[in-house]
Amino acid sequence: MSLLLVCFALLPRAQAFVTDPDETFPNFNTAAGLEALLFNTTGFSNTAYGARALRANTSGSSNLGLGGFALINNLDGISNTAVGNNAMFSNQHGDNNMALGQGALGSNVSGNSNVAMGSQALTANTGSNNTGVGFQALASNGSSSPNTAIGFHALFSAVDGVENTAVGFNALASNVHGDFMTAIGNQALENYTGSGQHNIGIGEESGASLISGDANIYVGAHVNGGSGFTTASESQTTRIGVATGGFQQTACLSAASSVGRCRLPRPPFVSSIPTESSAALSRRDVLSVTLNRWIRPVKCSLRLNRSLSTTRAMTRTHPVLA
Repeated sequence: MSLLLVCFALLPRAQAFVTDPDETFPNFNTAAGLEALLFNTTGFSNTAYGARALRANTSGSSNLGLGGFALINNLDGISNTAVGNNAMFSNQHGDNNMALGQGALGSNVSGNSNVAMGSQALTANTGSNNTGVGFQALASNGSSSPNTAIGFHALFSAVDGVENTAVGFNALASNVHGDFMTAIGNQALENYTGSGQHNIGIGEESGASLISGDANIYVGAHVNGGSGFTTASESQTTRIGVATGGFQQTACLSAASSVGRCRLPRPPFVSSIPTESSAALSRRDVLSVTLNRWIRPVKCSLRLNRSLSTTRAMTRTHPVLA
């Protein structure tokens, strides 16, 4: 019986560079995976784990690429962290970025100080100082900054808007060009597609019906976004929603008026309150009527506590002799 051993050798073109995890690299670099850190020259303190992670890096330092093709095109970018397949795929010169998730910050080339956590978060980003946390958060953002999106599809469609903040599921999801917008709550300002500025929605679906307009403020769940009154376009209007057997809302203190009228819901601690049918009220009048019932008890309580403290101090200073 004979044993035949046949060895096949790959042609040079077909051979791949594979690093050994136990191999020692110069300048405190660590690499493991197909062509990981293949072209590194002067870069130091880099860590690459995964097929072609940090493959093109030459002089970049203090980078972490974990996952297939993570930071594959990085040349001289420093202090970047990319975890996930294709994370920071296009980065070449950007510094101080963090990408966690498949394709996160995938198109970033030279943007700095971005944070992307979630699959495809900030995937189209080329700007700086943006934060996207959640699946496809700020996914369409280009070169604009700074924007903050936290939640599934938060600020999903934003392309060139600046200084926007969205927190919640689909918050400001349709906004493309609007600036200085704030949406806090699931689906807050979800359908806004205008190019206005300074709209604020706080609460679930607050302002979800608004499509265009400027300087609007919506406070409360479903205000201009759920059942009841809705409008697709308005400006300089504040609407406040209060749950009283159902969600209601009232327009209050429009920025277009120097004094304004205000129809406020009746709090449980106020027996009566002027309505819009009364003469125009100043802001001080409205607040005085609304808050008077609980401010006075607080003042009385403070006086009583102060008196008791004074009495105790006098007792300690001048004890009563038996």
